[in-house]
Amino acid sequence: MDWEGSTITRDVKIRKAQLKDTVSIRKVARITWRATYQELIPIKIQNQFLNVAYSDRNMKLRIDQTLFFVAEQEGEIVGFANATIKKDDAELSAIYVLPELQGHSIGSRLLQSVLSNLDHAGQLVVDVESGNQIGERFYH
Repeated sequence: MDWEGSTITRDVKIRKAQLKDTVSIRKVARITWRATYQELIPIKIQNQFLNVAYSDRNMKLRIDQTLFFVAEQEGEIVGFANATIKKDDAELSAIYVLPELQGHSIGSRLLQSVLSNLDHAGQLVVDVESGNQIGERFYH
């Protein structure tokens, strides 16, 4: 897909994730984890985590029971955000956008979708891995 010269944010649709998106979400997770954590987390540990967190079983649970949004352009998933609402607050579990599309407000739009659906939750808790400069810049 050629992103140069396109009006990226206008062409990206944010919507609730569906089970049919699982393979694409898994692909985005792997690509973004490689780019984000290559110097922080050994590849073997990345693979172990991703295999469990994005298994068919866990994806079904996450899509059915949590806030899970995808960013879609031209029929392709290019990012996603996932949050769990607890008793008094919510926790942002994941927010990832393909590396070549970062910096075009897609992550901000995904985050806004989560925030708009928090209902009674008083706050959104976010943890950023130490050394994750991309994540640190995004939240500051």
